[in-house]
Amino acid sequence: MIKTLTACTNEIDDVDLAVSEILDQLDLKNNQCKNSVGILTCYSEFIDTGVVKALCEKLPFDVAGTTTIGNAGSSVFGQMMLCVSVLTSDDVSFSTVVSDSIVNEQMEPLSRAYAEAASAADKKPAMLITFAPLVRHVAGDHIVSVLNSISGNVPNFGTVALDHNIDYHDAQTIYNGEAFKDRLVLILVFGDINPRFLLLPFPKRKSRNSGQ
Repeated sequence: MIKTLTACTNEIDDVDLAVSEILDQLDLKNNQCKNSVGILTCYSEFIDTGVVKALCEKLPFDVAGTTTIGNAGSSVFGQMMLCVSVLTSDDVSFSTVVSDSIVNEQMEPLSRAYAEAASAADKKPAMLITFAPLVRHVAGDHIVSVLNSISGNVPNFGTVALDHNIDYHDAQTIYNGEAFKDRLVLILVFGDINPRFLLLPFPKRKSRNSGQ
C-alpha cells in the first residue's frame, strides 16, 4: 500500500516560513512510512529564491519534480504556488536518478540513468514516474518511446516541465534541490502494485481553436 501526503505554500520570498509551512502540513514524524519519495511542482521563482533547495535539504528522502504553469492541493489552487506530494509505504520502495543532458542524444544518457536507478533492486520496477525537460527538438512521445525500449515497457506516468513565460525559458526539472533545463529526472517504483492509466477525451466545449 502507498500512502500519499500533500502540502502547499504560496510563500516565495521567506524561505524559512515556506519550509516550515510544508513540513508542518506533511507532519512526517506521524505520517511517514519506511520508504518515501517526494514529488515537487512549483512556480519557477521558488527555485530563484532558494525555497526549493532549502526544502529539499530538510526532507529526509529524494525529491523529484518540475516547474509548472499552475498548481493545486486538496483545497487550494493557483499559479504562484509550490506543492509537494510524498509517496510513502512500508512495502513499496523507490529509486531516483537524474540523467545527463538529453539535448543532443537521448538513448545513451537515459539508458545510463535507468540502469543506475534500477540497480537499487533485484527485480524489475512496477512503474516509472518521469519528469522530462522541455527540449524543443525532442518530442515527449520520443522520450516515452526511448524509456519503453530501455525498461521493457514498464508502465510510465509523468510530465514535461513548463513555466509561466511565453517562451518557457524558466521551465526546469528538479532533483534534490537542483534545477535543470536539459536533464530528465526519474522515479522507479518497486513492489506489488498494478498501475492502471485511464484516458479521457477533452470535452469539445472546453477547447478553443486557435485558428478562429
